[in-house]
Amino acid sequence: MSSERTLIRVDISIDQPWAIGAAPDLQYRPADRDGDDDGPVRLPVQRDRLGRCLLPATSLVGGLKDHLGESAGRSWLGSGDGDSTVPSELRCLAATIIGAPTTPARITTTAIDPVRRAAKAHTLRSEEVLEPGVVIWWLEWDHHDRSLILDELIAELSKWRPVVGRRRSANRGRGHVTAVHYRTFDLTDETDLTWWLAERPAFEWRAETRLNAPEWKTRNGSDAATAGELLLKCPFRVEDALHIGGAGVRFDNDHREIRCSAGALAGTSWRGVFRHRVEHIVRVTDGDQSAVGRLFGTGRAAGASENAGQRGQLRFGDSVVNGATRTRTHVAIDRISGGAAQLSGEDPLDDKGLLFTLDYFGAGATLDLIIYNDSDDAVSEEDRRLLTQVLRDIDEGVIGVGGMTSRGYGTLKCCGEKWWGR
Repeated sequence: MSSERTLIRVDISIDQPWAIGAAPDLQYRPADRDGDDDGPVRLPVQRDRLGRCLLPATSLVGGLKDHLGESAGRSWLGSGDGDSTVPSELRCLAATIIGAPTTPARITTTAIDPVRRAAKAHTLRSEEVLEPGVVIWWLEWDHHDRSLILDELIAELSKWRPVVGRRRSANRGRGHVTAVHYRTFDLTDETDLTWWLAERPAFEWRAETRLNAPEWKTRNGSDAATAGELLLKCPFRVEDALHIGGAGVRFDNDHREIRCSAGALAGTSWRGVFRHRVEHIVRVTDGDQSAVGRLFGTGRAAGASENAGQRGQLRFGDSVVNGATRTRTHVAIDRISGGAAQLSGEDPLDDKGLLFTLDYFGAGATLDLIIYNDSDDAVSEEDRRLLTQVLRDIDEGVIGVGGMTSRGYGTLKCCGEKWWGR
């Protein structure tokens, strides 16, 4: 075994909201009359024993291996394929979130019924999301394989654009490496050995922003993470009203509760609209059923291997809405009587109509739909035609986006030139 050790610190900037999911918290909900027991699911982030948000190093290793490529990835990070097991030359140490929060933001979403185009029963769920931030990741190389060249690894690390966490197809968790710091220690040298044994453990957790030269060498990373291969950009204008749920509530001067509208339509919302519509199109036209999985991915079936799922080609960006919000009051309708629903209490005098007020963006507000191609393969002409048909259906008001579409909200009109990329 070599007497030399190289300690590497990778400074990563995560440029979009992100989350490393923990086990879902299934909240009990009594079954309805149809026997459906799909209660809401809370999706928390991973935390350490002190309650701080956590990024396991294992969440970074796979992305780095993909970035290095098959041969380089096997050399540096090893392989466990059958009989050809190759040990890793790198030790992947702790990943630390700078200023790790204990209270991440929470986003509430719901699935949409593709037939009614309204919220699907018992699908309300909330998830925790971390804001963009900085991660420090430590690696160690023991120089066992002298054929590996440290400078080549450092160069590749500096160009790496990691993607961490869940909902990557909705543009979450994309980042870039801002700097790579490294230092080689000779453990036969008394000074280096003393530092390695006495100071290194605490040093790795301090995550200093600057490391002293000339002992430490630094290679700067790339600029902010690029969005990827742009496939489609289409500007839309709100025709009547657009409400984007999940933003909580506020109160007016009369202490009335108002359901807030988020300022951006999430990539997950766009993805849901497009997926449901593509499924409908290929079903009614007897088209290529595999297009859905190819474009949007497939989940892992119960009992299947962990690698059984498929990641889709498309990634949808968040769409910031340009325009001022207004308020509008609605009343819930009784499905039997057709009149205003009533909330009955024990005392008839306590009865009151189910009025609610919400924020919305009015006619004239604008937003851009942005779709990226995350695959090395170009999107086929047939799949482009499917996406074009969905755009046409949105433009003609056949389908809406956002919340309250069953009440006429979410009608958009294309208001400029569509730009198609690869």
